[in-house]
Amino acid sequence: MVWPILLVEDDDADAYLVSELLDEVAAPVRLTRVRTVAEAVRRSEQVACVLLDLGLPDGEGLSALRRLLAVEAGAPVVVLTGMVDEYRGAQAVAAGAQDYLVKGQVDGRDLVRAVSHAIERKRADTAAQALRESELQADERARLERGLLPRPLYDDRRLRHAARYRPGRQQSLLGGDFYDMVSTPDGTLHVLPGDVVGPALGILDEDLTEEALVELGPRWVLLLATDGLLEGREGPGGWEGVLPEIAKLWPPDGPDSLLDSLIDRVEARNGGPLTDVIAPALLGSAQLVSSLVDQETGMRGYLLQGRDDFLEPYNAGCREESAQLANLQQRLAKRPDLFGKLTTLQDRIRAWHRDYADPAINVVRSQGPKAATLLSPELGKRRFDAVRAASDDLESALRVKAIKARDNVGAALHFLVLALAIGALVLVVLLAAIARALRVWVTRPIEQVAGDARTVASGHLDHVVEPTGPPDMVALASGRGVDAPAAPG
Repeated sequence: MVWPILLVEDDDADAYLVSELLDEVAAPVRLTRVRTVAEAVRRSEQVACVLLDLGLPDGEGLSALRRLLAVEAGAPVVVLTGMVDEYRGAQAVAAGAQDYLVKGQVDGRDLVRAVSHAIERKRADTAAQALRESELQADERARLERGLLPRPLYDDRRLRHAARYRPGRQQSLLGGDFYDMVSTPDGTLHVLPGDVVGPALGILDEDLTEEALVELGPRWVLLLATDGLLEGREGPGGWEGVLPEIAKLWPPDGPDSLLDSLIDRVEARNGGPLTDVIAPALLGSAQLVSSLVDQETGMRGYLLQGRDDFLEPYNAGCREESAQLANLQQRLAKRPDLFGKLTTLQDRIRAWHRDYADPAINVVRSQGPKAATLLSPELGKRRFDAVRAASDDLESALRVKAIKARDNVGAALHFLVLALAIGALVLVVLLAAIARALRVWVTRPIEQVAGDARTVASGHLDHVVEPTGPPDMVALASGRGVDAPAAPG
């Protein structure tokens, strides 16, 4: 991948220096140079990152940065400062810049690393914003869905129901399968589970056309379920593998625990819950990388200046790192393949802290910034590059899972549309068949009997009445059970 980078620099010598630094390391960038903030504002949406000098003809200091940051969907900004303006670089980061670099103190690798980190952090910020918007939409959707959840309607105090209604998406309230429990005045309790993507929308299932009488003792439990939880996750034949074990799972404290145990076991057989954990895990991975970039940036500033306020990004990044690692461990606990990659990443993060970051900070804290020259930046780079490699490996695996999950959802949606179309066709055919049956067996025989009756009533007593239609119509036409008219005297 080649990153389009925009350099905002009015000094030809400094611009040449930046270009040479990138060429030295064969950086995967396409560099474009402009001389003013006005030009940069027009192009900032077309590039991956902006390298901004703070001393420009039409924008001095932080004003140039603020104009670029005000561009909607603009690129992340890395500030370039001179030796005398180094403190202003830290101010720029506080104002919204992703990082700052001191001219004359960076090499090509530092420059590429700063650009890469800025792009990654911007990506994480964008993902977090999208998640916040998604959460707001989910809250509103949940409010609407809550009113549609099944509400059992019965007043027999001898009965007690326990339900576990789990939609296919963990962050939703509704799914494709529903159930209803309604009692009628005669004391009958009607319980109907419905599978809206089953055969013929769940209305022509052969099992529903058969009646079975079962003698119940004084204490009984009836388990009803749709295949959306069991067979849908177990694959074909899933019921055969689950139903024989229900008796083994029966807990001593009753049916409530049976439902939880059964669902947990089915999820374990399928390698964990549904794949909608992937999207939050992807976001957590991006935020973890962003926290590590914050730590590396804050540590580098502290090694140069030795000021405690420069360590704040490092400390905040450490806190975010702990939170995101815990988040990912929880989400990926039931996915051994992904959890193994997360463990590798965690081990490499610890190695970076143990071998370079923490010792470097302790040396500068005790001996001052000059002691940083005694450290091995190559060791720090190797450790952090190992962290980035493990992070990329985890993110790639998550994206593969996400693509597969998206394809599965697309296939399921296609099947649902097809099922709805078939159901509609079946309904049309059924209505047409009913209409024809009414015509043949009811309407036409009634019209014929009515015609025969009018003929006989008009005096044609020798008119022959041909019985047709269902038994009731035949009986009516033949006069059985009907008073025949008396012959005139």
